[in-house]
Amino acid sequence: MSTYLTRGVIASILVLPSVALGDLVVEYEGVGAGSYQMMAYNNSLNWDEAGSGSYVSLEAFQHEWTSVSTGESYSTYCIQLYQGVEFGDIVDFTIVDIAQAPEGPPSPGPMGQIKSSMMQDLYARFYDEALLQDDEYSTAFQLVIYEITHENFVGSTANEFKNEMSYGTGAFQWQSASSAISSIVNNMTSSLGVGGWISDPSLVGLVNDDYQDQAYYVPGPGALSLLAITGICARNRRRR
Repeated sequence: MSTYLTRGVIASILVLPSVALGDLVVEYEGVGAGSYQMMAYNNSLNWDEAGSGSYVSLEAFQHEWTSVSTGESYSTYCIQLYQGVEFGDIVDFTIVDIAQAPEGPPSPGPMGQIKSSMMQDLYARFYDEALLQDDEYSTAFQLVIYEITHENFVGSTANEFKNEMSYGTGAFQWQSASSAISSIVNNMTSSLGVGGWISDPSLVGLVNDDYQDQAYYVPGPGALSLLAITGICARNRRRR
């Protein structure tokens, strides 16, 4: 059974953006809903520049994990295009504030506060549907995440960043072969920030130097406490 979030329960535990919040040791079980898509990434390009380099077929899927200690299942989305993870890998993730993820190198490096606010808004609006709906919806959700996390925006606010989102120019580019996926991507993108940007600190980053970093929506409140205890225990083990 996958873990889902009950909103509004993160209070005193996830408060220090520059400090690791704990550890989560999981085994990679493979992909969930989603599809392969033609994408390109060139970190030297700003958001409105054409010319991306080579397009390659890359994963736009949910990623499924199982806790090594509890057997609990987790669903995540990738926030680091060009690192990898293989079926059966055991990964010791450090849990960090989403603004501190992904780690770099490789690019794009930590997303910072503006992009993290956009990610929180995206998750607050569309995460439940991304988990529960079909391959097209999950694919679209992952593509919007890549655009937010990998694009070189030049604005200074979330609204300005949103206005610079483009899937055909810039550092991150995507070649759509599906009108249905394009429609969902466009709807998600245009909906960001409508009525105000939604803040939801339930979204955290899972980072590891050797594996693809992930965005994880923390379940609560009981599982959140368990996650905190896991981190405390991991830190205590390292002191011994």
